[in-house]
Amino acid sequence: MGQADWTIEDVLNLRHVEDAQISPDGKYVAYVIRDAYREELKVRSSHIYVADITTGESKQFTSGPGADACPRWSPDSNKLAFISDREEEARFDLFTIDVHGGEAIKLADLEGSVLDLRWSPDGRYIGLLLEVSRNPHEDSPMVFEEKDQATRIWKVASSGGDAEPLSPEGLHVWEFEWLEDSSALVAVCSRYPYEWSWYEPFLALIDASSSEYKVLYSPDKQIANPAPSPDSKHIAFIKGSFSDRGSVGGEVCVVDLQGGMYRSLTEDYPGSFCSVRWLNSSCVLAIGYENGNACLLALSLDGNRRRLWLEESMVSHRWCARFTLNRHKNFGVLIKESHSSPPDVWSFALSDSDISEWKKITDVFPDLRSKYNGEPKTIVWKSSDGLDIQGIFLHPRNFSGVKPPLVTIVHGGPSSMYHHSFLGSYFLAPVLVSNGYAVFLPNPRGSYGWGTAFAEANLGDMGGMDKEDIISGIEYLLELGYVDPSRLAIAGWSYGGFMTAWMITQTDIFKAAVMGAGIANWRSFHGVTNIPTWDKLYYRDDPYKLGGRFDKFSPVNWVSSAKTPTLILHGEKDACVPVGQAYEMYRALREHQVTTKLVVYPGQGHGIDKKSYVRDMYERILDWFGEHLRE
Repeated sequence: MGQADWTIEDVLNLRHVEDAQISPDGKYVAYVIRDAYREELKVRSSHIYVADITTGESKQFTSGPGADACPRWSPDSNKLAFISDREEEARFDLFTIDVHGGEAIKLADLEGSVLDLRWSPDGRYIGLLLEVSRNPHEDSPMVFEEKDQATRIWKVASSGGDAEPLSPEGLHVWEFEWLEDSSALVAVCSRYPYEWSWYEPFLALIDASSSEYKVLYSPDKQIANPAPSPDSKHIAFIKGSFSDRGSVGGEVCVVDLQGGMYRSLTEDYPGSFCSVRWLNSSCVLAIGYENGNACLLALSLDGNRRRLWLEESMVSHRWCARFTLNRHKNFGVLIKESHSSPPDVWSFALSDSDISEWKKITDVFPDLRSKYNGEPKTIVWKSSDGLDIQGIFLHPRNFSGVKPPLVTIVHGGPSSMYHHSFLGSYFLAPVLVSNGYAVFLPNPRGSYGWGTAFAEANLGDMGGMDKEDIISGIEYLLELGYVDPSRLAIAGWSYGGFMTAWMITQTDIFKAAVMGAGIANWRSFHGVTNIPTWDKLYYRDDPYKLGGRFDKFSPVNWVSSAKTPTLILHGEKDACVPVGQAYEMYRALREHQVTTKLVVYPGQGHGIDKKSYVRDMYERILDWFGEHLRE
């Protein structure tokens, strides 16, 4: 166990390992290293690396101040296609590079920015998800939600040339995959080109020659990560209630390509799955989390289930666990981390019965292993209604017997979870434990990792029993004698910011609070957010119904009960939770004589990613807790 403290500078200099892609011949793995925060650039700097799986030797394949991302192997394993903003900041073009050396080649002049790419299985084309600028003239009048262009799939010959559209005009595509014979593509689509429309998706089959499409499946929830079977007869995908695009956890489902017959392969399973790969035409491999632990399942179309792997770890790819396999489906790679190990690329051998021969390919963060890991302890407690709830308790550095103050950090989403990850992956936690605070990371109902019923148990009740889950977890820690009951604090970002604001209006046990990008008033939020479908789906109510759930769970409506000193942090340009929510909460607290401070970060969105602002944020949080949690 390492013993070095975490500093704010350590957090600012963190990098993420992302998007591990094994070459079809199984010899190499390409991956991305991205800065956790940015300096003055519009996007965080990232570069592509390639490692020899046999020797572990790793080489940096791209360089420069900007961002290179999304490495994808050609079917013959000789080239990598990737996207880069090297020609214009924050606008991504398509490039290829020979794996054996040479300069990157730009394949086409595109009017827009590439979001994602996929090689056609026959190697002739590269499919692109191309986004066109919504408002090219910033000083022109903007007519709200009119004349915006859909994101479409285009194709470029793998040898270069002009781009041609694959999906029809007006059909908005969020993600796609080619069928094995390259004749068609399957895509997650919506009817409108707005973030709120992602919550109303359908699965479509698009003909690669005519661009005509047919709807295969229209779900009542969200869907993600479609994967066609090798025989092109079925599409596997993930279905569930997802609060945020990109954060995936649900059931593994299959739809028949011809007849449209739908079924779930993991109904009632105590886990949430993130992505799938076909082992063969009758068996799907699914990766996700079972009872909070990382897992990989083999799911046969005949209903048979085999667990191949279960481990107390986290599979890292942003908010969605992924893995890739070689063409023979007997060897694969993924990025994983644990409480004791920072994220790295690992390879594994795959058989019909298990995963074996784990091998760490990279050693990206050797210095981080010397850092204090928080001595994590997984705890399980009974909520007020008897439901088992899980969370992670982190001990403060240099614990000397005096009961420490406790900061409870509520995760965002709410469709998300705290994994068994490296300490540096947790928001705020590394710096807090290094400054003498115990940290509690609860997974209340509504979290991924325990199955669909648990993940959807907060629908219509956000701020109800999930609040009780968190409070009962804190009470359990007090019963165990772990922390000082007179020095409790709460913090969170996004949904965690809402829960922070909600908690301080429902209880007076907290002596300090930090509300980050949180919701104060559900009705006014609904009117200005870019995801007004989400809150209606999750509250299952009319936002304009007086006395309904939008009123019942709005913190500003209960602010007369608030007493907790509250620091409010928000990004000026937050489209998801617009900054007006911060102003509303600040005004309400101040007019009720509650100690409060509001800090708005210029130009920042839903997350704060500019280094100087992140430094300021962490310093303010430490000062706030230091002032209000003193013995």
